[in-house]
Amino acid sequence: MQCQNCGAQNKPDAQTCRVCGEPLTETRLSRRAHRHREASQPATQRQYAWGLGLVLLVVIALGGWWLHLRAGETTSATSTPTASQASAPATSKPAATFPTAAVRQRVQSQVVNLAGTTSVAVRATSGRGQVVHNNRQQRAAGLAELFVLAAVYQQAQTGKLTLTQRVTLQAQDRVAGTGQLQTMPAGSRFTVANLAKRMIVDSDNTATNLLIDQLGGVTATQRVIQQLGFTKTELNRKMMDTSALKAGRDNQTTVNDVAALLRQLYRGTLVAKTADQTMLKLLKQTQGPSNLGANLPSSATVYHLAGTYPSYGVQNEAAIVQNRHGAFVVVMLAENGQAQAQTKRMRQLGQELTQTLLTR
Repeated sequence: MQCQNCGAQNKPDAQTCRVCGEPLTETRLSRRAHRHREASQPATQRQYAWGLGLVLLVVIALGGWWLHLRAGETTSATSTPTASQASAPATSKPAATFPTAAVRQRVQSQVVNLAGTTSVAVRATSGRGQVVHNNRQQRAAGLAELFVLAAVYQQAQTGKLTLTQRVTLQAQDRVAGTGQLQTMPAGSRFTVANLAKRMIVDSDNTATNLLIDQLGGVTATQRVIQQLGFTKTELNRKMMDTSALKAGRDNQTTVNDVAALLRQLYRGTLVAKTADQTMLKLLKQTQGPSNLGANLPSSATVYHLAGTYPSYGVQNEAAIVQNRHGAFVVVMLAENGQAQAQTKRMRQLGQELTQTLLTR
């Protein structure tokens, strides 16, 4: 404390100045400072208390969060699914069992007492379910175009043929029967892809023959068909080659070969996924009516190709029937019979199989 008389500094608790002996008294300035220190002390204590409380809250929160994580890890560890469960989509359903007995009964009911020779194959698009009735070689008629189509896209896939290359129509190329190319002038040009579309969508005989030529002829086309695995299918002539027919050479196939081709096409395993999708779209655009799909509701999608040859009593059709419940393949080859009866049985077969296989 400073002495007001002589200015000497004394101890804080001194009563008199150590130099002049005068009594020591506080100035107003020192008293103000002392009061300020007294006032500020509680505030500091309050700030300290608030800070301490905040730290405690943070510690408690972090501790609770850590305990929550530990509890989650424990729960997860006790409920971890198996590998198969973890990989399965949440909406996946077990594959429906192919009702072999019911399908066989439907097929038998439609081929019984049907004049001529009839073969039928029904195959699931997934799994191994199938029913085959009378798998034997029969006249392919227009279904030969399916195998020509597969050969074209197979050769294009391997680079031996180009889908964009142009083919010139010559006068001698035009043949009768179905299709518009027979009416077009010589010198008209078409890409290979356009000829393939005309062959399937319009069942154009001239387009089919031009594609066979691009593949190297009948023998070369047959070689590709065999390489694709359709060993019971024989391409022995071009379309409308009546001289070959008179000599006993006709195009032959079996319901098993046709069904296998359609199944692979649908699954994208015939040539390549993109090529198979392109071919599948063509089968969806075919102009001719589908007997197998005639009695089906509009909610069903039918990819099909038909082949008829009235002179030999031939009514053939191959189809993939699809709706929101799934899809199946059905092929019916009928020859030496009556068209009206064959058509009626095809329509009933398509309807009954759809009710059996694609109704939930």
